[in-house]
Amino acid sequence: MLHSARTLRRAAATASLTAGVLNLVLALVEDPPIVLDPVAFDAPWGVREGSRFLLAWVGLAGILVVRGLLRGRRNAWWIATIGAGISLSAHEVQRANLVGLLVSVTLLALLLAARPVCAAPADRADARRGWLVLIAGQVVVVTYGVGGAFLLDTSFTESPT
Repeated sequence: MLHSARTLRRAAATASLTAGVLNLVLALVEDPPIVLDPVAFDAPWGVREGSRFLLAWVGLAGILVVRGLLRGRRNAWWIATIGAGISLSAHEVQRANLVGLLVSVTLLALLLAARPVCAAPADRADARRGWLVLIAGQVVVVTYGVGGAFLLDTSFTESPT
């Protein structure tokens, strides 16, 4: 049982890392490489840009919870599961990105299978360190957004009010 629990936690952590990196990369790409055009809808520009921001946030969170998933931490499992659900909807808005959808569905399936082996509560030192890393990660995501706005400043014909 211990060997299968460890294997399941490693699979969930690997999937979370893979989905996190993929989400960060896809957040940088304006048009996803493989889309399902028949089921995709044409979302307004602001909604698509918002989904890219969500993908960046969820990607970073997916990378940050890998250590917790390897240790079987319940909070890491919750963060990864919620992130996978958000990722599914964000990929749908991104013109139904097939690669992102498949990776997110796989991650969600592995996380649901790993739920029984991810029941350990976080200790206070890990929780404190996790919050600091999460806040630092959010600063990176906001910096990415603000930097992108400055880089796109020349694309705007009218100044914002």
